[in-house]
Amino acid sequence: PPGPPEREKKPRKRKKKKKKGRNTAAAVSLVIFLIAVLIGSATLYIYAQTEPYAQTFSPGTMLGDSPLAGLTPADAAALLAEQTEEALAAWQFEMTYQGRTYLLRAQDVSLGVDAQATLDPLWEIGHSGSMVKRYLDMLSARNTPVSAEPVLTYDMDAVDAMLEKVRADIEREPEDASVEFLPGNSEPFRFTQEIVGLALDTAPLRSRIEASILSLTPSQESLEPEEIAPARYQAEYENATVLRARVTMQLVQDEASATNASLAARSLHGLRIEAGESLSFNEAVGRRTQEAGYVFADEPAYGPNVAGVGGGVCQVSTALYQAALLGGIEVTSRSAAVYPVGYCEMG
Repeated sequence: PPGPPEREKKPRKRKKKKKKGRNTAAAVSLVIFLIAVLIGSATLYIYAQTEPYAQTFSPGTMLGDSPLAGLTPADAAALLAEQTEEALAAWQFEMTYQGRTYLLRAQDVSLGVDAQATLDPLWEIGHSGSMVKRYLDMLSARNTPVSAEPVLTYDMDAVDAMLEKVRADIEREPEDASVEFLPGNSEPFRFTQEIVGLALDTAPLRSRIEASILSLTPSQESLEPEEIAPARYQAEYENATVLRARVTMQLVQDEASATNASLAARSLHGLRIEAGESLSFNEAVGRRTQEAGYVFADEPAYGPNVAGVGGGVCQVSTALYQAALLGGIEVTSRSAAVYPVGYCEMG
């Protein structure tokens, strides 16, 4: 049988191509234009915000509690001088000790204000970097004000010189008490009182002076040096010094013997024997020689008197022996005269 009739083929319609390229370019141009407008507007706005303060301090800058916005550098310097002039003139640091006064004044330490160091950091806000950075700095200062205190200048060398003088006036070394034997006096001992030493630590004092300068606060301080104890006190000597014995001996009427005795006695004067120590007469006096000043005088030598250098010193050794016996001091050894002498009783 014959097949189905063939359908008539219709011609296909061609699709029209859209003009995408032109539309995209127009959109991009529009965006660029809008961005340019925004940038221009932002630039104009930022310029309008920063330009009024091009020659003055920005808002939010403070000198202490005083705002600087709108002030020129000269105006700010004048304000700084006005705020500090009275405080600078009034500053002083007074130190006293036992009626003495040491005074440091503003002119002594060359106290002043560094206006440039004080104001320059505040001037940088809104005046350094790009226009955007200047605007952002100004915006930050408006929200959180920036304050500066006066930057002071001063001379600590002058402070050190004053403290050195104070130390020289106050400090002293401790001095021990002493006891002196006065032969022949009714009061045989003379005592000198101890002296307590003084030391002044100036390092903390120096720090307090500098803190007073930085705060421009006048101050007064009483100095309190540290006491340094001596090794010996008068009371110790008085409690420990007792006259154990007193011996007075009349020298023989012989000039040479008296000369030798006086030399020997001077060798013993002021000698101190500590507990447990011993004293040798011969070692203390030394060899009796003409070079030492001794002269020829009669002395007992194995019986009859003969002239010998140093004759007569036995009078001193005899007096020392008597004093030791009367004072209860142990005599470990002695050499007796060959015969009784007339200047000392037996026993």
